[in-house]
Amino acid sequence: MRRALALALCLLLLSGCGGGTTPPEGHYALYFQERDLRHAAGDSALRAEWVRLPGSEALEGSALAAALLEELLAGPADETLKSAVPAGTSLLSLSLEGSQATVDLSSPYGTLSGVALTLADQAVVLTLTQLPEILSVKITVRGRELAYRSKQVLTARDVLSAPEGDVVST
Repeated sequence: MRRALALALCLLLLSGCGGGTTPPEGHYALYFQERDLRHAAGDSALRAEWVRLPGSEALEGSALAAALLEELLAGPADETLKSAVPAGTSLLSLSLEGSQATVDLSSPYGTLSGVALTLADQAVVLTLTQLPEILSVKITVRGRELAYRSKQVLTARDVLSAPEGDVVST
C-alpha cells in the first residue's frame, strides 16, 4: 500500500513534465525542481528556467549540449527553484552518437534513487532533448550504468514507467 501511495504521488508530481512551452528567441530551458511543491499545485514538480548562453550561436552538437548541462549543474537563479541534481555533481563527458546523447556524471549522481532519481533524470533529459539533434539520453555515473534504473536510455516522454501491477486504483 505504501508503495502504491508513493507511486501515485510521483505520478501527480510529474504529470505534465514535458512542458511544451517555447523558449524566448535565443534562450534555452533548464529544468529545476520547485523548492516548495505546494506551488506546483497539481502541475509538474519541474519548471523551466529560461537562460541565454553567451556565445551559444557559435556552439553546436555536443558542445552546446555540454554547455546547457553545465548551466543545469550550476543550479537555478530563481530562488523558488532548486536543482534536482545533487550538489557537487559534475559533467565528466558528453558525447553524441546519432540522436542519442551519452552523459557521464560524477559520483554524487549515483547516490540518487526513487523519486529523486526520476526528477534528476527528467531534468537532464528535458534540458538536453530541447536540442533538435537529441532525441534520447543515456546517463551514466563514472562510466557505469545505474543497475537499479529500469531503463537506461531515456526520452522526454519517459516521465515515469511503472509496472501496471504497482498502480492501485481507488
